[in-house]
Amino acid sequence: MQAEVWNKQFSKGLLDPTAALPQHVSGEKRYGVYRNNVTVSLISALGNNFPAIKKLLGNTYFDGFARDYAQKNPPTSRLMFEYGMRFPEALRASEDLKKFPYLEDVAKLEILWRESYHEADYISFKAENIAKIPDEELGTLKLAPHPALRLLSSKYAAASIFRANRLPGFTVQEWDLPEYVMLTRPVFEVMITTLTNAQFTFITALQTDDFLADAAEHAFTIDENFDVSQVLAIILQTGAFATKQEH
Repeated sequence: MQAEVWNKQFSKGLLDPTAALPQHVSGEKRYGVYRNNVTVSLISALGNNFPAIKKLLGNTYFDGFARDYAQKNPPTSRLMFEYGMRFPEALRASEDLKKFPYLEDVAKLEILWRESYHEADYISFKAENIAKIPDEELGTLKLAPHPALRLLSSKYAAASIFRANRLPGFTVQEWDLPEYVMLTRPVFEVMITTLTNAQFTFITALQTDDFLADAAEHAFTIDENFDVSQVLAIILQTGAFATKQEH
């Protein structure tokens, strides 16, 4: 029990520069160096996990913001690529960043990108799967989401800002236009696809286990000119789903 208490004191002190030296620890200077190294490592992990946010904020501001976050939010996993799950929330709560409301969604997209990248491999639904289904049964088709499928609806141009700050050759025209974003990983690389509202609604319905006909009905309420064949082509190209049928 004493060891458990001591471990908590030791760990808490590592992220709190104002904390007193833990009991039974000798060498305050050495402990201070170790404490600083831990914080620097967490700042570095946040920079690696949120490169678009780091570029948007600039190195100096980002490092200061990340230091404050790290001191308040210790890791809950040994996997550093999972660190920063509350980072979008911290960006939203910052008074200094209120004039950049899109930062939260860009950070969410960076989390979804990492999740998609690290998900399990799976065989995607392909065109030949559709060819085997009789036309009269297509409406009863259900598609199981690929493990790497992620969706984000944003009031801002989150995907455009993400691309512009992580990939060469992309720019942002207007940041305050809504974007509907799908992330997939059909093979090795994560793909980011920007959808229409109706397409996003259709794919979201399929993800939540709707029949294809019901998903299309939801989409038609958004756009009476919704094209089912077009969104199915997107699904096939991006490897967003696997096949599952119910009759």
